[in-house]
Amino acid sequence: MPAKVAIVFVPCARCGARVPLSSVASSATCAACAWTQALGDAAWQWVLEPGARAASTGAIQGETRASALGCAACKATLPESVVARAFAQGKNAVACPQCSAPTTMRRVSRDCVEIAAAPPHPEARVDVPCSNCGARLAADGSTQTPVCTFCGTTNALPLDVWARLHPAGLAAPFFVWSLASRPKTPASVYLAVAGALVVVAGLAALVAYVVRASRPPSPIGAVGGACSGTQAACTADGESLLECENEKFAVACTCKGSKGCRPTEHGRSVSCDYTRADENDPCNVKDFACSTDGKSELRCDGSKFVLASPCGGADGCTLAPDKDGFTLSCDDHVSPVGAPCLADGRFACSPDGKSMLRCSRGHFELASTCKGPKACAVAKNAIDDTTAVSCDGNVADVGDPCRPDAHACDSGGKQLLACDGGRFARWKPCPGGCAPRGEQLECRGAR
Repeated sequence: MPAKVAIVFVPCARCGARVPLSSVASSATCAACAWTQALGDAAWQWVLEPGARAASTGAIQGETRASALGCAACKATLPESVVARAFAQGKNAVACPQCSAPTTMRRVSRDCVEIAAAPPHPEARVDVPCSNCGARLAADGSTQTPVCTFCGTTNALPLDVWARLHPAGLAAPFFVWSLASRPKTPASVYLAVAGALVVVAGLAALVAYVVRASRPPSPIGAVGGACSGTQAACTADGESLLECENEKFAVACTCKGSKGCRPTEHGRSVSCDYTRADENDPCNVKDFACSTDGKSELRCDGSKFVLASPCGGADGCTLAPDKDGFTLSCDDHVSPVGAPCLADGRFACSPDGKSMLRCSRGHFELASTCKGPKACAVAKNAIDDTTAVSCDGNVADVGDPCRPDAHACDSGGKQLLACDGGRFARWKPCPGGCAPRGEQLECRGAR
C-alpha cells in the first residue's frame, strides 16, 4: 500500500480527556489526570491496515487516509523506491532525493510485537520548595501531591507546575507505510518480518503537511485579519481567542489561563483557557474566572469580565483541577464596604479590621463596628475546613451600627452604650470609667 497519514487519539479511561498519539505506542498517559493505560496489539490493527480508515469508538480513535510521504524539510514527495531501498539496507532514516534531508523511520511488526514506547516528555522533573520546611521537592509528574523526603509533609503542586509536567499538546500526525502487499523485491524477506513502517518527522513540518493535504482552515489568526473561511482562531501569542465578524477577526475572549489559546482536533478547532482574566477583558462565556493577581473573582457578563467578588482573604482566588476542568474558590472574608458578594448572609472583615460586614442583596454592607482591642478577625478551623468571622464590638461610639441587645463602652471610656433601633445610643454614664473586662463590660461609678 502507499503511505498514509494517521491522526489518532485515546479517550482516557479514567477522566475521558483526549490523549493525542504521535506514534505507534504500547501505552498512553493522560495529561489531565496522569492515568496510564495500555494499548494492546488489537487496538492498533485498524490503524495499520491498508486503505483509509476511521474509528469513533474503541481504545484508539481517529482516522487514517492515503497521503504521499513528504520530506519534512522541502516537502518533496519521497518515492516508494527510495523508501524500499532504505528498508532493504536496514537504515533508520531515508534521505530526500531533492534536498538530502533525512526523515527518520521506526520499524513496527505487523502484529505490533515490536512496538516502541513514545519518547519521554522533555520536562520530566521540576524542583519546587516544600511548603513546610522549604526543602526541594523533586516533582516528576507521577503525583500532584508529592511527599517531602526531609520532613514528611504532603505538598500540593501549583497548577502551573502540574501543567508544565502534563501539557495537553498537539498530536503529531505520523505516516504508516507497508510494502507487504507489493510484488516481491530483494527486500521482501525483510519486509515480511517488518510488515509495517512508521515514519516520524518533525511536528511542525507534519502539521504543515496535513494542513496542505486536507486544506483545513488555519487555527492561527490576527486581530483585524481576514477570516478566509475560518470561524475561530487563536492569536499567535496564544493569549486571545478570535472569532470572525464581518469577514475579519476580532477578540472574542482572552485566554490568560495556564493553557492559553491552542489549536485542538488537529487544527480543526481551538480551545481557550479563560480561567484567569482581568476586569473588562472581552469574553463570550457564561462562567467565572480568577483575576490574574488572584485577588478577585470575575464573572463574564456576556461581553466582558466584571467583578463578582473581591477575594481579599488569605487564600485569595484559587483554581483546583477536577474531572470537569477546574473548581474556583474565592476567599471573600476580607472585603471593602459596598463590594459585590456572591451569597447573602456571608460575613467579612473590612481591610482595616475595624468593621464587620454582611452580604445583603448582592453587596457587603456594614454590620457592626469592631473598635475593641481584638478588632475584626478571620479564623480558619483546620479540622472541619470552616472559616469564622469574629468582631470585638465591646468599644463603639454613639450612632455606630449594632446588633439587637448589644452593649458597648464608648471610645472615650465614660459611657455605657446600648443598641437602640440598630444604632448605639447613650445608656448610662460611667464617672469612674467604662472598660471591657473579659466578656463583660465594667461601668464604674454608675448609679
